[in-house]
Amino acid sequence: MSYVAQAIAPGEFSVMATHAEEMYEPEVFGKGMPAILKVVRD
Repeated sequence: MSYVAQAIAPGEFSVMATHAEEMYEPEVFGKGMPAILKVVRD
């Protein structure tokens, strides 16, 4: 999965862990890891 985002302020931000599962078979799922997103000025 990917997405496009626009940074409007520099800083460090917490990225929450993701969780996705199939609608009719919830035993099939995937989990992501939490992270830190750093936005810096060029």
